[in-house]
Amino acid sequence: MELSFVTYNPDLLAIIAPHLEAELAQQLADKTFTEQAKGILKQLLAGQRPGIQDLARELHVSTRTLQWRLTEQGITFQRLLEEASGVGSPLSAPLIFGTE
Repeated sequence: MELSFVTYNPDLLAIIAPHLEAELAQQLADKTFTEQAKGILKQLLAGQRPGIQDLARELHVSTRTLQWRLTEQGITFQRLLEEASGVGSPLSAPLIFGTE
């Protein structure tokens, strides 16, 4: 059984959707490639441990191009994955190593 969204308003959506999409595009344009990649990795981490192929697919680039762009910005995929997942941050150490 499919329930409808009670507050769904197609007229309002038609008015605000283009503005929201433009705002999102502007925010992405203001971010570096590495920041965009990290944001996508955070989304992918919700359900799995993403690989470099997963990130490349989401960024619409080849794996080789992704590696090249990350190297160009001085970061590896592994380091980017650690930053996106919070591994290596002072707050994650107690969770990972059982220390306080």
